This record gives sequence, C-alpha cells and structure tokens, in this order.
Amino acid sequence: MSEHVQTCVVCPHNPKHATGGALVCFDCSNRILRHLRELEDYLPTLPLIKARKTTERGSPGFRSTPPLDLTAVHHTDWRSAWDDTDGHGAIATLHSWARLVREDRGLEPPDTATLTSEAGVLRTQHQWIVCQPWADEYAHELRHLHGAVRAAAGDAVPRPVGRCIKVWPDRDCGGSVFELDDASGVKCASCGETYAGTSLIHLRLAQEAS
Repeated sequence: MSEHVQTCVVCPHNPKHATGGALVCFDCSNRILRHLRELEDYLPTLPLIKARKTTERGSPGFRSTPPLDLTAVHHTDWRSAWDDTDGHGAIATLHSWARLVREDRGLEPPDTATLTSEAGVLRTQHQWIVCQPWADEYAHELRHLHGAVRAAAGDAVPRPVGRCIKVWPDRDCGGSVFELDDASGVKCASCGETYAGTSLIHLRLAQEAS
C-alpha cells in the first residue's frame, strides 16, 4: 500500500507536499509567520487621524468626512466585527484565533490581552496550528489582513514583474514573480522558484518572447 502524501491545503494548485504531520508546506508555513510578524509591525503604525492634504482649505460648519481614519480604527479596535468595506478587523481577528488556540490547547489567557500577547501565542503554537483542519482558513485570513493593513499603512503592494517559467511533467507553473528585497533577482510567489544570474536572463528572454 502506498503511503499517503499530504498536499499543502494552502496552495493545492502547486505540487508541494506538507511534512511532519502538517497540512501546510514549508513555504506557506513561513509565509504565515511572515504575515503575522508584519501585522505586528504595521498595526501600531496605523494613523487613526486622517492626514489633511496641504491643498485642502478650511470651511465653516461641520465636515462631511470624519477626521478619523475609519479603516485604521476598524483594524485596531478589539470590538470590530465584519463590515462590507474593510472586512474583518485585524486585531479582533488575531484575538479570536488566539482565544481558539488557548481553549484547544488548555492555555491560560493573559490578564490583559494585547497585540503582543495574541500574536505571541499564535507564533509559539504555530507548529500545532498548521496541523489543524482549519489551517487553510487561518492562513487565508492572515493573508487578507496582511494586505489590508499594509495598504492602510500606506505601504505599496509590490507588483509582479513577470511569470514563472518553471515546468513540471504535468504542467507549467506560470505564477507571478516578484523582485527580491535585495534586488539580487526575482522569486515566484506560487512555486518559490528563484531566478538570478543566467536563470534571470532566461526568464527575461521568455517574457520578451511571449
């Protein structure tokens, strides 16, 4: 009887395998941790008051637009629920997941919940989390929150610079490739293939030919 091979539940369209009892592959596992870490970095920086444009002139009476940045408030308020504009609130969602983990693991909650305490328990329990049947939902929510909070912080989302040309026996990858932080090459967001040196030249030639 052949041994069951667990395919990553976060990127099922890729031929990546999860190991060690996890339901998530190595790359997706690291991506979840990165999203969590960067949410910790971004959330405290969100400006709750809208910056006034330098060309804006004062006007008498009440303003039609509130001075508060409602998106920032939504993501930093522990009481935020889903809304059609901003979706789930970031801190409220992290708190919800942290509470679930503590209940399932029999962990005592802190006297006062903070961003650090909630992100901390999600990070320390990460190896257990990626083995749970809801790991894909957790990863999806963190990815969505990361993009929303990053945009609210005014950090431009990187744009793809091309398509991956890696080929498997049964299919082509075709995933989006993005420039690496150190500008040494590019990396596919789907399969993790990195292009640098001569492989980067081949990638560029393939983009020009397509």
